[in-house]
Amino acid sequence: MRMLVIFIFLSLFGVKVSLAHEGERHIESQPPTLVEDASLLKAINAEYLATIKPIFRRACFDCHSTQTQYPWYHNIPGIKQWIDSDIKEARKHLDMTNDFPFQGHGSPQKDFEAIRKTIQQNTMPPFRYKMMHWDAGLTASEKEGVLKWIDDNQKKVQN
Repeated sequence: MRMLVIFIFLSLFGVKVSLAHEGERHIESQPPTLVEDASLLKAINAEYLATIKPIFRRACFDCHSTQTQYPWYHNIPGIKQWIDSDIKEARKHLDMTNDFPFQGHGSPQKDFEAIRKTIQQNTMPPFRYKMMHWDAGLTASEKEGVLKWIDDNQKKVQN
């Protein structure tokens, strides 16, 4: 039975899931484009820190920041490499380590668009992450709060 569980676990993690970002390509490790008004970004970041970061810390930081809380099975050979690869890929798409504006999409506007699309299409976290973390993801009220934050601030950073 134990071998069957290990086999199923490895099978789920062994298949590389690339559907999470649907082939979307992102600018790798480039700092975000600066919006002319630095005080505007500071104000958006202050709101992010107060209301949105706690949500993202719980639901997104394991993959989208350098503050990963690794699960007990991270040290199993093979699984460690898959997890590390997935986290590296996730940070390429969106890195929330240094607060707002994020890194990955190139501009705050594109960050907002990508996060909105992800929430609306319910594509995060990926299925294989949910298999081991059943409570992963955003609640309906968290989604509503994040979308409101995006709505309130996306207009401000549009060029």
